[in-house]
Amino acid sequence: MDQPSTPLPSDQNQDRIADEAIAWFSRLRMSSATAQDLEAFERWCDAHPAHREVYERVSAMWDNPGLSVAASRTATFDGSRKTATAQWRPLAAIAASVVILILVILQWDLVTRAQADYYTGVGEQTTVRLPDQSVMTLNTSTAIAVQYDPAARKIHLLRGEASFKVTPDPSRPFVVEHQGIHTRAVGTEFIVRQLSRGALVTVSEGKVAVSNPTASWPVIPLEAGREARVDRGTGGEPYDVDLAIATAWLHGRLVVTSARLGDVLDEVRRYHSGTVMVWNRDIENMRITGTYNLNDPSKLLGTLSKTLSFRTITVAGRVTVLY
Repeated sequence: MDQPSTPLPSDQNQDRIADEAIAWFSRLRMSSATAQDLEAFERWCDAHPAHREVYERVSAMWDNPGLSVAASRTATFDGSRKTATAQWRPLAAIAASVVILILVILQWDLVTRAQADYYTGVGEQTTVRLPDQSVMTLNTSTAIAVQYDPAARKIHLLRGEASFKVTPDPSRPFVVEHQGIHTRAVGTEFIVRQLSRGALVTVSEGKVAVSNPTASWPVIPLEAGREARVDRGTGGEPYDVDLAIATAWLHGRLVVTSARLGDVLDEVRRYHSGTVMVWNRDIENMRITGTYNLNDPSKLLGTLSKTLSFRTITVAGRVTVLY
């Protein structure tokens, strides 16, 4: 993989750069902005290519004509009234703008893209055949770096979720690493999914061993039909899993049985290119059973709203509100 000529900012600096870009955008939009402000802004942009790119994304989203639609539709939304008084319109515009800017921050993944050998965007999936003929399938919003050498086959899950069908090679173990957690297999089929503090490992065929070389918890053996939620510091206990549900995403489906709607929406958000918000929290506690198509998250939300009798509104084509 080609390396960028300019060192990329570390993960911990991504939010800082986004915050700085928004601050510069606000400052330069003010009528009091000076020539010295412009010079300082150019110096900030020149410090790293990522600075200008993020600033341009903020500017483009702010100037999107959909913002006026967002303001209007947000202002007139009310569960009991058809209209809202004019005094709420400025607040609605601000709220809609903040939502759009949050989307910019959340969707900016320049660092991860640069580190990855293979990458999928939101709602995308792709299957890759590796040099040893092992096959991996990347789920939505996933980034992976591959490191093969004569002694080992190592996959770095930088973000997201992927399935691995491993070609047996006893002389070179196949290891998937995420946040220091290693899932090791010789020849098997399994899934590794990113969690906030660790990983979810599901085995479809064969066996794997899950460990963290820097932690004190023992190696966790997993066999077909078993799953473990593994924390970086404490490990986890294996349990049985319904493989039809756990692997449904490989076929573009979401399968749920008496699931809490709030949990289902969390899963839908992984495939939705915009943002899904809930204004009526009672909706999240509804229960749902069914099989749904992940290839069209907006249609899926529409189906759920008809099934469970709640309403939806879409703002600026990017934000879907359930109420």
